[in-house]
Amino acid sequence: MLDEYMKYKRALSNDEFYRSGINPYDYHFCRHECSFIATLDSKRWGKKRNILAYFTTEEGIKIIALAWVYGLSKVPYLELDKIPIGTMVRITFLKGSFNTPYLRAVELV
Repeated sequence: MLDEYMKYKRALSNDEFYRSGINPYDYHFCRHECSFIATLDSKRWGKKRNILAYFTTEEGIKIIALAWVYGLSKVPYLELDKIPIGTMVRITFLKGSFNTPYLRAVELV
């Protein structure tokens, strides 16, 4: 489980993530344009200065999403690194240039 310090980290390291008890295989990428109210379950650093964010929707759907942290892509900077783990948010997925839904907005609820 996460201690208070880890809840407020920008993102967890891989080691911290695996010690947190989150099973990444329970989460799936979103396949459709949609919007959900969800809880930010965890977030960890990806390989290219991005964050892998893990959400559980109000309906119990577990979603993983990629978010760029430093504005390296055409996707606006979502500031997920500033949102504490356990926070309720509205997440919105819209299709990008390859017709694949990407996380486009994160709003505090």
